[in-house]
Amino acid sequence: MKNKKCALGLVAILAAAVGLASCDQATPASDGTIFTYTDANGKRTSYTTEDLLGSYRESSSSLSSQFDKIYEVLVRHYYQTSGSSKLATLENEATQEVLSDKMTAQTNATNNGTSYEQEFEAILNSNNVDNVNELWEKHLYEKEKDLFENDLYDNFNLGASAGVNGYEALRDGKYYTTDGVEHKIFDFKDAAYGNVQDGWLLNQMPYEIRHILVKLNSGTNKNYTQDKISEPTATGEGGEVTKLTTVLKGLAGATNNAEGKLVSVSEGDRSSFDALSSFSDDSGSKAAFGEYSKADVGPMTKDQNSELVHEFIYGVYAFESLYNQKNRDESVNPYGAENAYRIAPGLTQEATALPSTGDTTPIDANLTVLDESGNQETVYDYFNNEGIGSIPFGAVMALADAGKIETDDSIAKAKVNDGNEKFFPRNVIYNKYFNKHNVCVITPNAVAYNATKYYDGVNAGAYRASWADDETITAAQSASDAFYNASAHTLTDIESTDGVYAAQFGALPGFSVDTTDVLPQFTHNVLTDSAGEIVLAVRAGASSYQGIHLITIKRSGLSLYGTTFDKNTHTVKENTLADVGALNNGKITYTADSPSLSDYYSIYTPDSVNYPKLNGHPMSTYVNYNVHDNTDYAKRAGWISSGVKSSFSDNISTYLFQYLVENGQIEFSDSELETSIKNYIKIKRQANADSHHETWAKNWKEYAESLVAQNEARAIGYSEQDKTDGRLGVSSTLITEAAAIEYGLPSKAGNPLWQKGGACYYASNND
Repeated sequence: MKNKKCALGLVAILAAAVGLASCDQATPASDGTIFTYTDANGKRTSYTTEDLLGSYRESSSSLSSQFDKIYEVLVRHYYQTSGSSKLATLENEATQEVLSDKMTAQTNATNNGTSYEQEFEAILNSNNVDNVNELWEKHLYEKEKDLFENDLYDNFNLGASAGVNGYEALRDGKYYTTDGVEHKIFDFKDAAYGNVQDGWLLNQMPYEIRHILVKLNSGTNKNYTQDKISEPTATGEGGEVTKLTTVLKGLAGATNNAEGKLVSVSEGDRSSFDALSSFSDDSGSKAAFGEYSKADVGPMTKDQNSELVHEFIYGVYAFESLYNQKNRDESVNPYGAENAYRIAPGLTQEATALPSTGDTTPIDANLTVLDESGNQETVYDYFNNEGIGSIPFGAVMALADAGKIETDDSIAKAKVNDGNEKFFPRNVIYNKYFNKHNVCVITPNAVAYNATKYYDGVNAGAYRASWADDETITAAQSASDAFYNASAHTLTDIESTDGVYAAQFGALPGFSVDTTDVLPQFTHNVLTDSAGEIVLAVRAGASSYQGIHLITIKRSGLSLYGTTFDKNTHTVKENTLADVGALNNGKITYTADSPSLSDYYSIYTPDSVNYPKLNGHPMSTYVNYNVHDNTDYAKRAGWISSGVKSSFSDNISTYLFQYLVENGQIEFSDSELETSIKNYIKIKRQANADSHHETWAKNWKEYAESLVAQNEARAIGYSEQDKTDGRLGVSSTLITEAAAIEYGLPSKAGNPLWQKGGACYYASNND
């Protein structure tokens, strides 16, 4: 009984928390066997208390958690009995691993000017072992464990004749047997082992994203009101202003005619996102035609939350789960409506759908944020109420017009406010319209600056926006009149960043695609690229860069069968199965080049018989997107397989163990040991799920808090009380657009905006 108690101690972690029975109630079989394992060939192996304790004593440092101790003994014993024919090969591989470690230690000693002994000791420590024998044992077990679990990845433990690929099953969360019957992965009968994962697609929500990064070399993080954007060079090329406006004009399909007016290019001449990605300051995505793909990782997934700034990944997920109404409308996209909650902020793990109006049950009430008014609300509600932001296309044109202005035309090129950069029109316009960390879309609206007149040395009669037609000037004047009295040089209302619709912009091909079903809050279409994909814009930064991301979603994780863009009708349709083909025994026979989400993230290369085909030809998938040789195909398909395997790595041993139990390959003679293992596995699975969820929730909360800070900073000086007091913009660090409008006009003497106490007053007032 003493040994029995010790054996139970190995697996009875958290016993008190789960109410396990006393060790004295153990009931081992009369021959000392506590569980047996039957391999695929029918060979039965018994495990006794001494087997467990003996192995534990022999290699204690290589054993980690309580359940893992049992699992390691099972695997090691298997290769000493049923798998003995493979043991010699595995032992040789372990020996080679140790030799490689020794060579690494020697190389490190030479490079670091240390001793071999020091470097090898460091390798032992990193592997949590005490000596070379234990290091060899650790490597051997890693080889044994990989091979033991291989059948799960190869054929889902169903045998080669079943025709099931384990990676596909784990990716999809289901598989089909040869009779065409659908089976859920790990459709376990015993719930006492805890919850299981739904599959890589649902658990990780992969997204194929393209982006163009315009870096702000003088930008600073969390400077929400007075950031900087650089001027173009003397030739008008290469500056941040030029790069950003060139890319956005290219996406919109805008050019200037012989008279200088802004007009549309022909659809055939319109620049694609791929082509415009050549302007990107992200060297990795630039080389991949704008596609985001962290080296050797693959598509954007939930587990990459540490790889991406919050504005990028959570900006995309907020758009997809909360703002894209196609994903909320079950009649349009039932898969999206069903699964958008998986990426929405502040939802509990148990939620099965996004909450409906007034239904707060699925929302995690513990995940809260103090909003700009000091009120506590859930993170979900904060993002839902915040909504998607907008950047008027008129601000793009205004930024281009103001890019090189640094002097006051009226006073012999004198510097305004001692040349303080924060008053340069480009920086005023940039901060008001572009320096926003909430995800935004581009609207076909004019802004006040588009109606600015400049001083030519004699009079102030010419419009700076010479590209604009009369209707755009009228719209811009309307936007200006809404907050600014030009004759009195005063602010009359709180400034908006919405702008006013301009038909000149609305006629550009970039605004021709019907987006009102996606974003019904906008009366007019928002900017899309030449493939009909909505362009998202967000200001973001990290320790290594500051900049603006322009993002498109190549393949949404909420689009089960992809979309179809009709260039003739300028519409994007969410496909159904009937639009792309028909399902036969779990496989789709395709009639259109729009693979299902599963087939889009294929684990095969185009030359494989299993790769999705249309009329015998390889379909367009993640694997062959913008690459053209077998090496690249294999690498991208490998990213998917590796991602699938990685997403299950935390719990794969528990799934396999339960699978073997429920299929009769493992039988317990000791009911208490069985209960202990079940409880341990349940706790382990829940702990892993909680850890991922807590990281996810923490990052959503951090992003929400940063937006609260941004909005608070931008609101200073623009409150209703400021309006009542006649002090709009006076205390604000976000400089009024009126400053950009007036920057180049005649003398500011007597001008209330520029005098002491005015919104544009500068401490060493110069004129």
